[in-house]
Amino acid sequence: MSIGECLVALFSRRFLQRALTDSRSYLSREEQQAFCTDLNTFRENYLAKEWELAILHAVSALGELRYEPQLTGTRRPDILFTGKDGFSFAADVTAVSDKNIHKQNPSEALQREFWTRVRKLGANDGGFDIRIGAYRETAQNVKPRLKLPKIADFPTKIFGKNFSRFIHETTASPNAMRQFSVEDHETSVLITYNPQR
Repeated sequence: MSIGECLVALFSRRFLQRALTDSRSYLSREEQQAFCTDLNTFRENYLAKEWELAILHAVSALGELRYEPQLTGTRRPDILFTGKDGFSFAADVTAVSDKNIHKQNPSEALQREFWTRVRKLGANDGGFDIRIGAYRETAQNVKPRLKLPKIADFPTKIFGKNFSRFIHETTASPNAMRQFSVEDHETSVLITYNPQR
């Protein structure tokens, strides 16, 4: 079982290979193979698998580790650890993800779509700045939410005929400063073209 070269995101391939090789004391052959397959295939949970193997490897050096043991109840924790001093605990290993924040605030998708369209329309790459407004949240501890429509609505809400006209004007008069904005109940986008930038 060996881990490929190109998919490593957090840890070096050498470390992950060593951790996988050393896992014989607490992973079955099938579990090792599953880790190897997951670490050689880029998918949504790739980072979580890398992190899980690294934590298992670190904890196994401190005492006895059992991976996903059957305990009372229906759930199986990732780790059942017993230290040399008798200290023990059960734990799940998890990786924090900001996937939902990106879904709620698709600013990167807006940037990608913007640059794709700018290049397609033959405009210069320089001088553009994109500002996105946010909803005003009144409650405390509420995460900010950008005023952007759904990604599927970008072509009609933001990148319609007025946007194309704006880009053509910047191309026709590259020394003139211009602004393009979309403001409504769900969108607040301001694109500025400044030839001095």
